[in-house]
Amino acid sequence: MPTFATWLKSSTQILKAVSASPHLDAQIILGFVTHQPYEKLLIRDQTSLKFSQLLRATYYLHLRTRLVPIAYITHRKKFHGHTFYVNKHVLIPRPETENLVALASKHAKTLPKNPNILDVGCGSGCIGLSLYYSTLNAKSQEQNIKSPSLLLSDISEKALKVAHKNAKKLKIKADFRKSNLLNRINIENIDIITANLPYVNKNWNWNSKSLKHEPPLALFARKNGLEIIEKLLTQISQKPRKTHLAIFLEADPSQMPAIKSFTHNLFPSAKITIDNFVAQIIL
Repeated sequence: MPTFATWLKSSTQILKAVSASPHLDAQIILGFVTHQPYEKLLIRDQTSLKFSQLLRATYYLHLRTRLVPIAYITHRKKFHGHTFYVNKHVLIPRPETENLVALASKHAKTLPKNPNILDVGCGSGCIGLSLYYSTLNAKSQEQNIKSPSLLLSDISEKALKVAHKNAKKLKIKADFRKSNLLNRINIENIDIITANLPYVNKNWNWNSKSLKHEPPLALFARKNGLEIIEKLLTQISQKPRKTHLAIFLEADPSQMPAIKSFTHNLFPSAKITIDNFVAQIIL
């Protein structure tokens, strides 16, 4: 059987053709099959792989050469200080989305009480659950402070199952709702809405080949990627809501001028702040 060092070296060479981080990918795969922290797997390690481990490692290596994302191979993705379960039914959390959580959390800390949070198109639940957790830590240590409430919604039943699994793992009590945006949701008592909705235009020339493994339902939208975001904003404008409802949307920076213009047409007095991939809208 090959040693850890031998397998890492040969796998790194194979992955150079398909990955920008071939050695890291090989480490993660080896750590996953050997149940060891991948950071501790050194190129000098002479421990021999067991036959069963070699079979699994070889299979996962094959998946990676076919551009299957590492997160779908290990079913793990770190986000905002937590490790979330992910599978092919949900979008893989991106680093840029952490800024959405940070901005929403900053806003939540300015409120007189813990907020009622709605995460629309929740996918894995990483946004809503991370925001709930940071808000809970910030305020709920005080006595007699009511915990925030969290509603996670998605059009996909399979995505909601993933979100439920992550909520259970983090020991967060959340409500779940299958809904096409706000069709089955009352927002009258909601303080913060977060949404990382599909905003990728299929015609964008930077379209990554690895995206073919992620659910199209969570990625692509018509009207230059803005159709679903505009539909959500329109639904919000048609529903009873709190005066200072805060909305945090993720989109590509190139789409932000159009989002800002569309929002101002619906809500002329809205305060809109753009921070790279995040639009913060205070009604």
